[in-house]
Amino acid sequence: MDSVRPYPRLADLWDMVARSAYAQLRHSVLLLAAAVAGIACVYLAPPLCLAAGPPAATGWRRGRAARPGR
Repeated sequence: MDSVRPYPRLADLWDMVARSAYAQLRHSVLLLAAAVAGIACVYLAPPLCLAAGPPAATGWRRGRAARPGR
């Protein structure tokens, strides 16, 4: 089966995606950094939270508010 896409190699397709994504960010390095940071948070937060373990036991966990000084 022949490919009908205008890109002869997969690398050419990836280059086109990278160009159009950067164009969507108006060629702004600041917006690119913000997008990368946001994506990193979305993908790194769950495993980091899982590695941190469950929160410490507090009064909220026992069904009542913890009171300061007790």
